[in-house]
Amino acid sequence: MLPDNSLDKPTPVEIVETKAKDGVQDKLKPVNYFVKIGNINVYGFEKLPPFIKEPLRERYGKFYQKRRWHLISDILLLFIIIESIIITSHLVTHQDAYLILTIGRYPIISWQTGQVKEIKPAIKQELILPRTGIINQGEAITIKIMVDNTTELDWQAVELTSQLAGQNLKFQIGQGNLTIKQDVLPTKQTLANELTINNIQIDSAELSITSQLTFVAADKSYTVVSPPLIVKVSSTLDLTAQAKYYTAEGDQLGFGLLPPRVNQTTSYWLIWQLQNGSNDLTNVSVSGILPEQVTFTGKSSVNSGQGIEYNPETRTVSWKINQLPKQAAAQAGLEVAITPLSNQLNTSPPLLTKIKATADDAYTGKTIEKTADDVTTALNDFGNNGELGRVTQ
Repeated sequence: MLPDNSLDKPTPVEIVETKAKDGVQDKLKPVNYFVKIGNINVYGFEKLPPFIKEPLRERYGKFYQKRRWHLISDILLLFIIIESIIITSHLVTHQDAYLILTIGRYPIISWQTGQVKEIKPAIKQELILPRTGIINQGEAITIKIMVDNTTELDWQAVELTSQLAGQNLKFQIGQGNLTIKQDVLPTKQTLANELTINNIQIDSAELSITSQLTFVAADKSYTVVSPPLIVKVSSTLDLTAQAKYYTAEGDQLGFGLLPPRVNQTTSYWLIWQLQNGSNDLTNVSVSGILPEQVTFTGKSSVNSGQGIEYNPETRTVSWKINQLPKQAAAQAGLEVAITPLSNQLNTSPPLLTKIKATADDAYTGKTIEKTADDVTTALNDFGNNGELGRVTQ
């Protein structure tokens, strides 16, 4: 009779749960889970492949069933192993990885697989004056530029440069420097530059201020450029006023005696010229006051806007333009007549006084005012001697 070889086969381990009933341990169904929350089977043995299921079921029977803290410690250990694999894979596959451990401000462990991947510090540009962000030609601004080193590295060879841009820009440095340099900017420190720009002259509607930072960190050079800080610039408005008896070609405009004589009437043409700057202008108005012995003949000519208006009560002549585009010019002329008085003998009497132009800047919203000198009988046509402009007997 052959021996029963089945006795040599290992008996499968059947993990069961038991409960006491009347002092007797009853055998329950085999356990089919190893992680269970309430009635929910989160991780079950039947879902695992065979080469994992049997060893895990055996480990459950030896450790987890009686000491559940074994299961918790194994789960934590497994999590740590998986996390370590992920971190290691990232550091190996990313050449620009950097690791540093510090106590306070002082590094104790420093390691890197390559250079620091990217450092992009923010350059803060703040307009101190004027707070409105709008200036007129010839005015000044004060700006503050700041950079915070928020990294864990000291920066070497630090240089902060500010640049102003605009069409036909001219200015003067009042305080500070456009460029400041510092050998080292330690971590968690700030580099600041306060700058005053005086007498700004520009042909464009905006003054753009941009700052550039250069430095070296971890043996790598960096260059960072700030977004532009924009300052609005109100337009210019040039006004000229003059009297004409002849045209530039020599044609006669005026009528009467020249030089003018006491109690004799001589007429002239008064010419207003406007030249706009960088922005569109609205509500443009030019005005002047006629002296007592000067009258408006009613003749006028304009190439833009409304015709010349005269207010006899205030003796004011005015010219209005609804809109004057940027870089545009406009001209108006009106005829006036003067009858000099005896007390004006050997003088050049005024033909128009208190000449003023006003306009609203459509871009900045500011009101622009411009004045011109009084216009007299001392004509520009004949140079500076003015002999033909002096009243004779």
